[in-house]
Amino acid sequence: MFVQRLCSSIVLLGLFAAAILWDGIGGKLCFTVLTVAGVLGSVYEFCRMIEKQEMPSYPVWTGLAVLFPVLGLLYKEVYPVYTVLFVVGIIIFFCVCLWIQLLCSGNRLDVLKKIMNSAAVFFLFVIPFLMLAGMYEERFLFLYLIVGTKIGAIGAYVVGSLSNKISKGRNHKLIPSISPGKSWEGLIGGLLISIGFALAVFPWASGYVYPFYFALIPGVLLFFFGSAGDLAESSLKRICGIKDSGKLIPGIGGVMDLVDSLILNTPVFAVMLFLMDLALAK
Repeated sequence: MFVQRLCSSIVLLGLFAAAILWDGIGGKLCFTVLTVAGVLGSVYEFCRMIEKQEMPSYPVWTGLAVLFPVLGLLYKEVYPVYTVLFVVGIIIFFCVCLWIQLLCSGNRLDVLKKIMNSAAVFFLFVIPFLMLAGMYEERFLFLYLIVGTKIGAIGAYVVGSLSNKISKGRNHKLIPSISPGKSWEGLIGGLLISIGFALAVFPWASGYVYPFYFALIPGVLLFFFGSAGDLAESSLKRICGIKDSGKLIPGIGGVMDLVDSLILNTPVFAVMLFLMDLALAK
């Protein structure tokens, strides 16, 4: 399990790095494929999880509703006017289809409940994915966000696993009621690795426009908010009585297990950069 998870993480990070750093249409197409898989996979798995708590939705339609604005923003430089018209047209089409289904359904209350749940899932996912697509042109910062988010999680997992092995299973559990595998040893180790990675990489990724000590901020924020996103998903999985959101990725689980920390970290990172720019302007 440990080796599978580590290998899967390295392969996926390598794919994202190649897609982001590869100039030209080839890199963008690769990133588009990863984006489509990430959006549709995570939304579908999340909808299936909440369905176990009697919160039905339209997973496929919701995933497509999130995906089209994201792709529109990603390709806004190609045909800006047509892209806007296309996205607006798709949204109108979805709304009309849902309205027709609501009018024609024998049980309108169930359909209305599905629509409301789908709307909630849409807003939960569309904001972070739109922010991710908007950051695509800032390639090095974008790459730092993805790798920095995962490096802390991988570090916490590795340190926690090794510590548990050395102590023969006597690790100090962090929140056993939500995630039994997480420990204080892993938390501290992951935080130190995240800060070390930020100090080494963030100044370069940001073009050396910020003072060196500013790198401490993303190192701490990405780790703690990423951990919070991971714990939130772990709590939901425990409520639903499942171990992983899916079985697509060996050693990790589903797509939602992969992007859970990014969903919270992306808006946090965007706000952090904005505030850091304001601090520099003063």
